[in-house]
Amino acid sequence: MLQKFFKILLLIFILQLSTHSNAQSLVAGDTPTEDMVISYSIEIKTGSKRTSIAETYNGGSKTVFISKNKTRIRLLSLMRIESLFFLPGTDSTVHIYQEKESGGKANPRQLSLSNWQKLNYKYDSAYYKPVADESKKILGYNCKKAIIYLKDGRTITAYYTEAIKPLRPICEPAFACLPGLALEYTYTYKSGSSTYTATSIKRETINPDIFLLKSKPPSHIRM
Repeated sequence: MLQKFFKILLLIFILQLSTHSNAQSLVAGDTPTEDMVISYSIEIKTGSKRTSIAETYNGGSKTVFISKNKTRIRLLSLMRIESLFFLPGTDSTVHIYQEKESGGKANPRQLSLSNWQKLNYKYDSAYYKPVADESKKILGYNCKKAIIYLKDGRTITAYYTEAIKPLRPICEPAFACLPGLALEYTYTYKSGSSTYTATSIKRETINPDIFLLKSKPPSHIRM
């Protein structure tokens, strides 16, 4: 069930832990010094005549909330609303939760670091090559074009700005190799493509309630 969830969301939640020890080293000092909210539009194209579950996110949005050592990635579409939370633990590790906000009572799940690593191993060792003389402006930021290469041979086309620090690797590991924040990226696969484009960047104090789970995840659904 969890693997299907990640396939459906495509790059929205491309996340991994390269090693268990790396996860444990993610402390407050590795995070941005100011609060920030970044919103992206989602465009999904497919060559299939049948409507897939992934297409229900076409026209939706992805919002990233960052406040010190807390991050939330929220997906909004007509069909569903879901979030991933990256919250600090008492032992300086990062605790990861997936919470469905639509369709009745919220049902948060805590994801173990080891399972997180297994689900996302294919993003280990991703690297990028800049595309010379290709750039564009997004929200007033000069963005350079780059091709990110994954270990399975697939690629991601990204436009990034060095004016904004990238998210922590645990939050967006596919872009950990970039020297700045990706403001537009396209993931191409056999049946189509998914493009995420930044529509707004706000540097403002975030209400702490944004990072609260609607209910405490029961221990028996920890994965």
